[in-house]
Amino acid sequence: MTDDSREYLLGNSNRVDKNIDNDLQFSTSFTGDILKNLHFNGTLNYQNKTSNRDYYQPSVVRDNGQGFASSFSSKSEYVTAYATLDYSTKFGEHDLNLIGGTNIEYTQYRSNYGEADLIPNDYVWRVIVANKNYSYTISQLQETGLQSIFARLNYSFKDRYLLSAVANMDASSKFGKDSRWGFFPSVSAGWIVTDEPFMEGKARWMNFLKVRGSYGITGNQPEGNYLGYNNYVVNDASFSGADGATSYNGTPVITPNYFNGIAQRNLSWEESKQGNIGVDIGMFKDRIRLTADLYNRQTTKGFFNYLLPNASGYTQAQTNSIGLRNSGLELTLNTRNLSPNSPLQWTTDWTFAYNENLITALPNGGRSIVFNYNSGVYGLDYLLSVGLPINQYYVFEFAGIYSRPEDVPYNLLTGQPMKNFRGDGSTTRAIPS
Repeated sequence: MTDDSREYLLGNSNRVDKNIDNDLQFSTSFTGDILKNLHFNGTLNYQNKTSNRDYYQPSVVRDNGQGFASSFSSKSEYVTAYATLDYSTKFGEHDLNLIGGTNIEYTQYRSNYGEADLIPNDYVWRVIVANKNYSYTISQLQETGLQSIFARLNYSFKDRYLLSAVANMDASSKFGKDSRWGFFPSVSAGWIVTDEPFMEGKARWMNFLKVRGSYGITGNQPEGNYLGYNNYVVNDASFSGADGATSYNGTPVITPNYFNGIAQRNLSWEESKQGNIGVDIGMFKDRIRLTADLYNRQTTKGFFNYLLPNASGYTQAQTNSIGLRNSGLELTLNTRNLSPNSPLQWTTDWTFAYNENLITALPNGGRSIVFNYNSGVYGLDYLLSVGLPINQYYVFEFAGIYSRPEDVPYNLLTGQPMKNFRGDGSTTRAIPS
């Protein structure tokens, strides 16, 4: 391409589309022996990610004959600090391990974006506001934090009777100040049956058998931030005849975020209580391994975006109002089909899972909820109802097919066959006359 052609098409070669991404990560750990069986461990992780994009489209390639420029920059920081005390001891045939510690996570994200149109000179190729009605800027800053305090106990007797208990207390900045903390305990136990004396010489084909069970509570956070506070929109209001207004009578506008900006001070952790019974079996020197788990998980205070009445002025609010129960069976079968000494190896992995879910609680006193994604008669609707599986399709009940003309219902007033609504506003005879 000649210089003249390049200048004609690209506006003095000043078309810009530059992207720069940087990622810096730092990690360090600290260890120390306080006593013979007491150890300290600490970890600090830091990550800094930046992104920048500058874009310019010259006037010669645009319909309005003016240049357009935009600029975007963002920065994300992640900090994680982890500290534990670890104590281990052994007395006789007993083994005991205790761990206690704390974990802190902090995340900050900030971004800036600006654009401008009607730039008269292609030698500028920067965001220069030539006409404020054709420019736009926005900035964003979000911070989140998570603090955890935990303790764990591991105990074994004769290396075949196993017990473990964990207690977690977590606080998240995503909730209001009165509902940030959640308590999540769990306990598990196991028994290695094949290590028992009474199993010696019996069931030689089975070299390993472990029976285990567990019960615990886990917590989940919402995706949004600042849910415990009223949110507002700055310089982006809607008045009669003016959407996206930045000022009113010369004063910058600040309006509530009517979509999901209402304060939800009582919103708290979503909790799942799960019980599990399982077995691990090794057969023929572990050439065949079978793992089976039977579980039941009950979710309470599940997150749900609840539609608010129009009189409230807001569209929706996130609530703890859904209850779900999932129960099922999971099987895993691993096999080594050829001899371990064979130069050719062949392994197979089989998995089977069966799950049933059931809605146990809904907002507004447990009333059923219908979601409609199409306004037509044959639209895609699904139903939430207590006692039924989640996301049941909500459709017409099918009664059958009229196979003979005399089976078609007739209008008692006109004597004509009943007509069918097709969904496009018109009607047609069910059976041609």
